[in-house]
Amino acid sequence: MVLLEVVIALSFFFGAAVVVLIGLHSSIIAARNLRLEARGADLAVSLLSELQMGQLAIEDAGPDAYDSQEDESLADWTWQVVTTDLAEDDIQLQTAQTMKRVEIIITNTRQGFTYNLVHLFPSEGGTAGAAEEPVPVDETGGFP
Repeated sequence: MVLLEVVIALSFFFGAAVVVLIGLHSSIIAARNLRLEARGADLAVSLLSELQMGQLAIEDAGPDAYDSQEDESLADWTWQVVTTDLAEDDIQLQTAQTMKRVEIIITNTRQGFTYNLVHLFPSEGGTAGAAEEPVPVDETGGFP
C-alpha cells in the first residue's frame, strides 16, 4: 500500500514538473518572439523616418543587409522597400493627390522572422501642397 502511494505521489510530481517545464518553454518562445518583433518594428520605423526625411528615395530597394560592422546585432537583419502606385479607385479618400503605397519589409534571416510596415506617401507627380500657402514667419523665427 505504501509503495502504491509513493508511485502515485511521484506521478503527480512528474506531471506537475512537465506542466511547469512546458509553461517555461512557452514563455521563453514568447519572449524571443516579442524581442524579434520589437527589434523589427524599431528598424522599420527607423527606415520609414529616413524615407520621410528624404535621406532615402521612395522607390523599390533591397533586400539589403544592414551594416554589421556598425552594430553586430544587425548581422542577420535585412531590409526591403516595395512601392506601389495607387489609383484613385484603390483608396477611399477624396484627395487632390495620387498616393504611393510603401511597404517596408524587415527580415531576420537566421530566425525566419519578418516584420512588415505599410505607409502611404504622396506621389511625386501629385499636387501635394499646391493649394496650400506657406505659413509666414517673422524675423525672430516665430509666427505672427
